[in-house]
Amino acid sequence: MPYILAVSGLKDSGKTTLCGELLTRLRQKGHTVGYVKHSSHSLRSPENTDTGKMLKLGIPVVHCAPDGVLLELEENPPLEILLAQYFLEKDLVLLEGGKHLPLPRIWVGAPETVPPEVKGIIAYWNPPEKDVPDSSEYGEGGENRLVERIEKLFVSGEAKPVEIFLEDRKMPIKGFVGDFIAGGIRGMLRSLKGYSRDYRGGISLFLKKEENSGKESS
Repeated sequence: MPYILAVSGLKDSGKTTLCGELLTRLRQKGHTVGYVKHSSHSLRSPENTDTGKMLKLGIPVVHCAPDGVLLELEENPPLEILLAQYFLEKDLVLLEGGKHLPLPRIWVGAPETVPPEVKGIIAYWNPPEKDVPDSSEYGEGGENRLVERIEKLFVSGEAKPVEIFLEDRKMPIKGFVGDFIAGGIRGMLRSLKGYSRDYRGGISLFLKKEENSGKESS
């Protein structure tokens, strides 16, 4: 699972600009990154469209077009599940917005602009004023220093060997149990043709729903 860091602030405060700068610099340093735009605007297709009719029936919809792919769901899954499905092997995901989500966050703006209900701020980014290069909390070149601070957050975190999700629920797994499961899976995969014994990357494993045998347990 990636480390999730929110970048929050008031409207037109410069959140998107900061996200772009941080993601570019982190990727240049060799980290894998992702981006989530948390918006209050509706994204679903109108009910009178083909896709809207399917969504109303509770059926997930994927739009495939020459310029990309769009997934529409009837209900939003928990953020952790969403990231596990689409950003599993990323080091870091920046989530723009999400002032009310329980996440560590960078606040784009001065401390006095923070609403009382916003929590979890680990740093303030005050966009440098025109002709005043050191007006940001981090001063001139502050983006690099902010990147270094972010790196310490997700690099120092203890990486879990395995994470298991049952539908929309994350299973709590103790360290030694996770090591046992991860070691067993890798050991079995090494016996399969086409699997490199030297491979140390992440592995995604999907199990189909268990069929009911029709026998009652005694």
